[in-house]
Amino acid sequence: MQPLSCPTPYLLQSCLLLCIAVPLPRMIATQEQSPDLPCSRYFPHTHQEAIANYERLYKIYEKYHRPPAFTRQFIMTKAYLECCKSMRVYVSCSHVPLTQAQRKLLTRSFSERDPVNLAANIGRYAKYFSPKKLKKHFGYRKNFYWVYYQKTKQLLPNIAVYLQGCPFGGYKNKSTSTYQEKDYRFFDVIHVSGYAFDHTKQPDYEYFFGGQQGAITAEKKNELLQRTKEIFDKIFKCALDHNKEKIILSLFGCASFSSLYQDQDKKSFLEAIWLNALQESLATWKDALNKGKVTEIALIGKTSQVKLKEQAVQECIKNQGFTFKKYGGLREMLFSEKLGDLKKVLGVNAWDPASKPGNENVNWSLDGAFGYYGALQAGDPFLNPFYNEKDMIVPVINKKALKIPDDYLLSGDDGKEGEIADQNNGESGAHSSNGWTVYLPLMALAGLSITIVTLCSNKKVRKARKSKRALYGANTVGKRFFLSAIKP
Repeated sequence: MQPLSCPTPYLLQSCLLLCIAVPLPRMIATQEQSPDLPCSRYFPHTHQEAIANYERLYKIYEKYHRPPAFTRQFIMTKAYLECCKSMRVYVSCSHVPLTQAQRKLLTRSFSERDPVNLAANIGRYAKYFSPKKLKKHFGYRKNFYWVYYQKTKQLLPNIAVYLQGCPFGGYKNKSTSTYQEKDYRFFDVIHVSGYAFDHTKQPDYEYFFGGQQGAITAEKKNELLQRTKEIFDKIFKCALDHNKEKIILSLFGCASFSSLYQDQDKKSFLEAIWLNALQESLATWKDALNKGKVTEIALIGKTSQVKLKEQAVQECIKNQGFTFKKYGGLREMLFSEKLGDLKKVLGVNAWDPASKPGNENVNWSLDGAFGYYGALQAGDPFLNPFYNEKDMIVPVINKKALKIPDDYLLSGDDGKEGEIADQNNGESGAHSSNGWTVYLPLMALAGLSITIVTLCSNKKVRKARKSKRALYGANTVGKRFFLSAIKP
């Protein structure tokens, strides 16, 4: 009995090439895309997943700093989903379009944040929330703003997050879990973060002051002025995009954040930076704001520490032709009926660059008041099932803006808080690999296999190949040739 002949190499080649060709389009698409974020596998895709994530996040807070109890009811409503869909993230940039890697870095910058961050949380993490539970449920332990600066000695791009229809209640609603729409005022909010100079270990302070107490240099002062102007640019761009008639500004960066700011001219942060930035930005956007029917630019918050400077803010706004008003606290403003139709009003929250919106959720700062009375959870990608970095990130063109970096896969902090991205990459499997890493070895193996099979074909197969045209003609069907080749 003759040994079984080897199948024709053409058949093996076809099978092996088919194995490569089927996943090839996916491989090319994977190569064109950037690898997924380490934290993206925790992002919800359904409403139920968002609710489950919020229950986990709610328990991560220390009890005193948890968001209002009614938010656990609001997140289950259709109104919450509409709020999620309205989310927009504004960022200043000099060139468009943004690359996918740049968008992923921005996503990481406002998703990997501390639930509570006060004075950089130096040695006080366990006092406000549980870093271990944060790592377990969301894949990171320390805010990416701090991590990025420690690795690169550069600041992350300043971003602003807009939400439409956030519910705000009064004091009594703080301790109840009952949510009834009639008891709440719905307010459109943009969260903007000033630069934090309240602790020498803050990334902002180390970047602008070199970590040493003293006056800011002229070069860094000009850069800080430009960066602060870009914050106002994002506010005005957002107001135009959503057809607002009133803008309620906050003195972001002028209260506790400016406590360590020192100027060579002995001026405060409000005088040296904030007012000049507002004036320059208003001059740039004046015509567009007038065309967009913005008539009033007001001020919110209790400004006892800068009360003497309130007149300067008023003059700056009136000089550009806008009406100025001064409102008191957040709750008094929302429930006083002074604002009229809230759908035409844009409120500006003084956010923290390293915390989630609302920060400590305690009414001793404006950001804390927003978190104390309101539901701001839709601005967190971990709680927003509709978040899409391609559609929800809005660039604000500014030729002087710094280039947005793209090193979003930067590994986490190396300190006692543990590593972030490296461990996540190891856990996430497919999220941390790309197509070429998987398929290039497969292609090499397929090519080697074809070569070996061709060289090892037996004599009968080679003879059949050689005499194919003579036996069956030039237009021979491959099936007959294959049958003749393997016939004993």
